[in-house]
Amino acid sequence: VSLFQFVQTPFTGDVLDGSIGQSLLRLIVLAMDACRTEWIFRIWLVGVVLLMGRLVVGFCALCWQLRGSQAVSSWPVWWLLQECKTANGIQLPIALLESPHITSPCILGLSSPKLVLPWGTTSKLSREELRDVFLHELAHIKRSDLPLLWLVETVRALHWFNPIVWYICHRMDQDREEACDEMALDKSEPNHRRAY
Repeated sequence: VSLFQFVQTPFTGDVLDGSIGQSLLRLIVLAMDACRTEWIFRIWLVGVVLLMGRLVVGFCALCWQLRGSQAVSSWPVWWLLQECKTANGIQLPIALLESPHITSPCILGLSSPKLVLPWGTTSKLSREELRDVFLHELAHIKRSDLPLLWLVETVRALHWFNPIVWYICHRMDQDREEACDEMALDKSEPNHRRAY
């Protein structure tokens, strides 16, 4: 009896007669399942590593690009940020920076957050528009969106093969932005809400 017979015809012939043949057959089936499981695990792990790597590399690249950011030196803009912080009940000190490497405002940092604006935003926008930007970005801090964002991205990476998880994460991203818009609208001036 050869091993080739077990693999080719595991359920037919005289090979299955006796306990040794059945034990060997079970061992082969378990080994084949283990190999299949190992490949599935490897494919899953490659997906996780790629998605988490993309997230970490993207974050590091953004931090690298923002090294050349400059602090906003306009006192009226700084006071406007302080007013918006007070309106949102935020006590943390927040650095206000401008960078030529980004195209939309963003918040970076968990313990010492930085509000980063695209270059020239403070001179292009009116006071009301700038206030809306500040209120929206500060809403992300108030809602603790940054740690939640990392958690959502980790879940997405761990379940990269599941389209339902991708859809849920996408909806959570949209809901997060809409919630921040609502918080900004609640705190904006009544005659400016339509423009927002």
